[in-house]
Amino acid sequence: MLANINGYIANVKSTHDDDSIDRLNYVYTIYLLLGFAITLFAKNYVGEPIQCWTPAQWTGIWEKFSESYCFVENTYFVPMNASLPSSPIVRQNKEMIYYQWVPFALSAMALFFYFPRGVWKILSINSGLTLGEIMSAARKDAKKKKAQETSDALRPAFEHCVYDPTSATADHRTYLSNVYLTMKILEVVNVLAQLLLINLWLGTEYTFWGFGILRDMLSGRQWQHSGHFPRVAYCDLSVREMGNINNWTVQCVLMVNMFNEKIFIFLWFWFLVVAVFSVYSLIKWIYRLLNDNNHQSYLEDLLADMPSTSQDREIFYRKHLNRDGILLLRLVDENCGRIVASDIAQKMFKPSTTEAASPTSE
Repeated sequence: MLANINGYIANVKSTHDDDSIDRLNYVYTIYLLLGFAITLFAKNYVGEPIQCWTPAQWTGIWEKFSESYCFVENTYFVPMNASLPSSPIVRQNKEMIYYQWVPFALSAMALFFYFPRGVWKILSINSGLTLGEIMSAARKDAKKKKAQETSDALRPAFEHCVYDPTSATADHRTYLSNVYLTMKILEVVNVLAQLLLINLWLGTEYTFWGFGILRDMLSGRQWQHSGHFPRVAYCDLSVREMGNINNWTVQCVLMVNMFNEKIFIFLWFWFLVVAVFSVYSLIKWIYRLLNDNNHQSYLEDLLADMPSTSQDREIFYRKHLNRDGILLLRLVDENCGRIVASDIAQKMFKPSTTEAASPTSE
């Protein structure tokens, strides 16, 4: 399992056909989640996640058995100044069902953070453009060559998307931008859903779990009173001895909960930050791709070194670029720099000015 997770981490990398907020979701967040998962896998299944106090007559084998049994079958928390519930049903309702599953849950959370990226990678191929390979090659060239040479390398693939009448996006030229916005929406839905699931899974009393735990820590309310990630819990087990079944209750120390508490507090606030940036990024890209005034101002910036009118830029946008062309220019801008994006736009703008001027000359 650890080898598989290491393999996943090695394959999580960016091809820079996106922006920095996308990479915050599917690269850095996944690194964190899988790193925590590896740590807890080692603690749970190599180290000693739980130790139990057992009766003096029990041998070392019985002690190991009770610790393994209690780790697998769950423990329940009761404050030290409270009496143990007499009803087995009440004890069962108090069981903590999360700590054995934390490494698996973190791995699943990492998978869901990659899902929007997977949608983008799979569906963007239908545009007829291997955008990831193009952007990676362009970034490498940009580090070695001048901006003009980088834009020359990018331009043929770029024109395939916005000019080629046989390309998958030739009729409407909005396919890539629609898929990209879909990825952005999925990122927001995913991170908000994971914040909600942390609250539901840990079964806490707080609506905003992270702030509630932080307030407890600052006010000195420890786990002994709150019951959040308790270090000491109880476990019931039945032992068959000499044909008789004896019921025992043992007290156990859950050392793994020290790690779980710190990990989930950090992750909750990390997810909150990612959620804020993802919502901002979604709104920003909706404005960038769907607002005509923004298209005009962006093209005006890119074409600042060339004489152009508002009508020229509108024809350039409507006839050649459309939303997919703007998306590609902005992705080049994000990943290779404004100079490269400007150079591509200026070279592609020449046919547009000729077409715009031809009706007047007639």
